[in-house]
Amino acid sequence: MKTIQVIIRLTLIGVGLNWLSAGCGTKKDNEVTVANGCRIQHSASTFHSQGNDGTIQLDYAYDAQGNLTNKTKISQSNSSTVASDKTTTTDTYTYDAAGFLTRSVTDLHQQYMFAGKPSEYHYVSTKTYSYANERLTNYIQTDVIYDSHITSGPQQQTNVTTTSYTYDGSGQLIKQTSSNGESITYQNGKALVLTSGYVFELQDGLVVKATFPGTDGSGAARTLVQVNEYDTNRRLIKHQEYINDSLSTYYTQEWQTGQPAESSLLAFKGHPTVLSLFGEPGLLTRYRAYSANNQHQMVQYSEQTFENQLNAGGYILSTKQASQTLTNGAQQPDLTTISYTYTGCQ
Repeated sequence: MKTIQVIIRLTLIGVGLNWLSAGCGTKKDNEVTVANGCRIQHSASTFHSQGNDGTIQLDYAYDAQGNLTNKTKISQSNSSTVASDKTTTTDTYTYDAAGFLTRSVTDLHQQYMFAGKPSEYHYVSTKTYSYANERLTNYIQTDVIYDSHITSGPQQQTNVTTTSYTYDGSGQLIKQTSSNGESITYQNGKALVLTSGYVFELQDGLVVKATFPGTDGSGAARTLVQVNEYDTNRRLIKHQEYINDSLSTYYTQEWQTGQPAESSLLAFKGHPTVLSLFGEPGLLTRYRAYSANNQHQMVQYSEQTFENQLNAGGYILSTKQASQTLTNGAQQPDLTTISYTYTGCQ
């Protein structure tokens, strides 16, 4: 269970900061790559673990200019606790005649069975984009959640946020502001200051420390501090978590040279260029996770290894992943295989 808890906590923090980069690209401002070279078309993965098997498939579609118009992800699994679980996520992108992204919609629908009882989760996020002088000035995001819980029944929530962008005289992004009161200032595509309800320390545009004050179930103070380390390629290599100044858990990551599949996608025209706050994407080769035991000693409890094959263009072509939990003695590793198909590769 510790693996699940760590992953969930990191995921929640990432989700809460998605607005910071949701409208940003990875290429130079106002630059659009000519529609040639590799484009990810399809990926398929199968996984097998103790009492859990499943598949994940992704398909991509493009317009004549090479802009992404549709991305569909279908995940299915069967296990001893959840009889069936199917999640379909569809991302749709709409452009104007000049090639600027005007609207994007993410539609996620999950259906699953638990203890013989059906339940579903439906999430729709719609973003509308506005431009001035061929640069993104703001987008409005409307999130609608329809959650039919097993115990509480149907519930619906709607949330609307606006994110705005400010540029200097040369057209470089200098500030990104959200209607929820959070903001980030930039210089040359790197974050300088991140303002939110939490405290972040940045070095060279990367978050190296984040502090999340709070309380535990009894009301006592409980402060979570996350400390990150990066390599010279700005990739995250170590993440530590402290609870009230005591190291609770950490993980390490090792990387190899190569390009993730979605790095083949075109940047959105007119969207600003920024570097990621939490490290650049890449191809993992090893992941190790550690946690404090009852004697306050750090013990490794999980390990994942990745065998990656690349195509001639340096993009990921296939991955074999082996995951193992080490706390319950020797076990067969959980196995995942992923294959990628591209179009236009030289």
